[in-house]
Amino acid sequence: MKKELSVEQRLEKRRRLTAVGTALAAGVLGAAVFSLGMTLAVTGASALLCAGGAIVALTGLGVLAAAYPLYRTISGGKNAENYQSKA
Repeated sequence: MKKELSVEQRLEKRRRLTAVGTALAAGVLGAAVFSLGMTLAVTGASALLCAGGAIVALTGLGVLAAAYPLYRTISGGKNAENYQSKA
């Protein structure tokens, strides 16, 4: 038998799943962009293509680095206020 969850528990579960899904999507996207940039940088036939690949790779690293703070902010986890902007 499945245990009936309270409204608060269902909302908390939904918030956690949303945070996991968003951070996972950001991580996969960042890894894909990073790998594309590294491919361009390594196999680039010209200096311009190599420099462009490095810029694309750094962009991918930025997205990867933002995935965990994004998860913490959405999930409302411990010290989430450290990642939220002070508005």
